[in-house]
Amino acid sequence: MNTPSLLKILNRFFKIAAPTFLLLTFSFEVSSTGEVSILWRDATLLALTFTVIAAGMTLGWVYTSRRLRLLTRHEEGFSFTTSRKEREQATAPYNIFDKRMEPSVRRRMALAVFLTFSIIGPITVLMRSALFPIQLTAVLILTISSGCMSASFILFGHKKFWLVVSFMLCLSANIFVDPLTQMIVDVPPLQNPTLNSDRVVLTKQEIKDVRAQRTLIGVGVIVLLTSGYIMWLLVLNKEGAKRVRYQAEIQIAQNIQRTLLPSGVFKASWCQAAGLTVPATDVGGDYFDFITISDEQVAVVIADVAGHGIGAGILSAMIKSALRSQILHDPAPVAVLHNLNATLRQVAERKMFVTCAYVLLDWNEKNARIATAGHPPVIHRSNGTLQEVRTQSLGLGMQRQGMFSEVVVRIAAGDSLCMYTDGVTEAANQSSEQFGIERLMNLVSSNGALAADAFATETIQTVKEFAGKKEFKDDATIVSVILNGAKRSEESTR
Repeated sequence: MNTPSLLKILNRFFKIAAPTFLLLTFSFEVSSTGEVSILWRDATLLALTFTVIAAGMTLGWVYTSRRLRLLTRHEEGFSFTTSRKEREQATAPYNIFDKRMEPSVRRRMALAVFLTFSIIGPITVLMRSALFPIQLTAVLILTISSGCMSASFILFGHKKFWLVVSFMLCLSANIFVDPLTQMIVDVPPLQNPTLNSDRVVLTKQEIKDVRAQRTLIGVGVIVLLTSGYIMWLLVLNKEGAKRVRYQAEIQIAQNIQRTLLPSGVFKASWCQAAGLTVPATDVGGDYFDFITISDEQVAVVIADVAGHGIGAGILSAMIKSALRSQILHDPAPVAVLHNLNATLRQVAERKMFVTCAYVLLDWNEKNARIATAGHPPVIHRSNGTLQEVRTQSLGLGMQRQGMFSEVVVRIAAGDSLCMYTDGVTEAANQSSEQFGIERLMNLVSSNGALAADAFATETIQTVKEFAGKKEFKDDATIVSVILNGAKRSEESTR
């Protein structure tokens, strides 16, 4: 379990405990005679203790929240990092406000909280300055209501209405403990231990009995506290082990996906290409590749799997396998898209689909054959002029027999191509304004002199600065291709 995970657990604990102790500081009770009093009027030191604890919990809450924000800000940029959404999903076992929290985990945590905080009930009785015969029924009501009041945050943290209802019921039971006790057991008013301030003269035997009762209650407090501690250890140990397994599986998936993507800058004698992807989750669904067909032909592909996460990453691996197999057979854009579409229809679920842009560069023919399947257009920059190139067709896997076509574009030395996924243009800032295609095209126009890898890095950084955060709601990928054949031609002429 890493540092952010522990901070999240502590942060959630402080968030629950701070308001609980604050409420206990100002708790009220109603006696059997209808008298309303502050619970701690005879135990100022205990009230002060609860106040200090509440203040400490609040400071802990503030501190852990700040530390979590700092850790988020200092995460590394363009690698396969864990996004906020994925981190919340990974720590869902500890997030009581997350609907994805497993019911069994929620129940175990609620039991641990119940055992831990139920000691507040008997402690309030033991801290009374006045000595009364103790009614165990009243102690039981206080114990159960105190425990349930705290456990309700766990059980109904994701259901605000039921949280309020359960909390108010438990609080009412705590406040009206005297009337409830008299309803259950016929207790003379002066024997009620909780609020009656009239002093009663007790015999030696009654004093002995009261002390025996207080000892019994003290033992109960120790048992409850020990049981709560053990339960917390069991919960954290089990869920911690789950998280370790989860992180190990994610790490394996990340390593596999890294092998799918080209490492470094792709270089041919007449072009260079580079790509950069920032997944929205631990494992992204975007894919790009550069494939050398011959000395004069290079295929460039970018794909965006619907959704993100491990499932999307697995589908990306299948796309790479099918793509390379088809290119060895026939690298023509239409043939490649037809083959990928047929493969996805066979192996993927019907709700899964992939958008794709495929470019076949031929330096001998000085052209680029471009085909897209539901994907954003390819931006072609030539002599300072920008052109968006795309073909009209649905995403791969959406139709049994897809209708694909290609567009042929003339290329020359000094030209560049920019391919991207919609996670780039749809990245939004705090005002919900999207980055948009116009800003991206301005970057392509103004940064034409940059190398392929420098342009990809600059673009992603600009998008992040625009959005005001390092994480995107969707996977964001940028691919840059620079045609630098002019330098080669000049050297050949010399």
